[in-house]
Amino acid sequence: MATTLDLLVAICMLPVSHFEHVKTFRPSGLLSVFMITTLLLNVAQTRTYWLLAEAWTGYAACYTAALALKLLVLISESWDKTGLLTTKDQKRCPEERAGILNRGVFAWLNCLFVKGYKGRLDFDDLYPVDDPLKSRVLSKSFWTSWNSGSKFFVWHYACSFCPC
Repeated sequence: MATTLDLLVAICMLPVSHFEHVKTFRPSGLLSVFMITTLLLNVAQTRTYWLLAEAWTGYAACYTAALALKLLVLISESWDKTGLLTTKDQKRCPEERAGILNRGVFAWLNCLFVKGYKGRLDFDDLYPVDDPLKSRVLSKSFWTSWNSGSKFFVWHYACSFCPC
């Protein structure tokens, strides 16, 4: 039953991977989280198979190979798609192209750290700011909320200056 379910999940992963690959700049977060979770659970299961009697050695070896294949799928799914993007999209901030593993450990900042280590950083060395975070957009949103007179917004703004 569990093997059949694994096969069904693997078949369902193919279209999800394809659509995530075609429609987004970054690797699939859903598949990465799923693969990490199942990989951790399968490591424990593989260890158990190896600790069982010698009659299970063939099954343990097959399960170990499947575990290695799943690790390769996770690595390939988490790979950066920079080489596949157009030149306009390659100039985007690396955070937009980073997968969940890279964002989790801030690996997308490594190039910036290396530049800073080798020499002084200039303004041109920094990554472009995302459109929703630009001051023009935030200012418009701020003044719209401010002029609406929302009590919650005014209280929240006032509390941001309070040191307590």
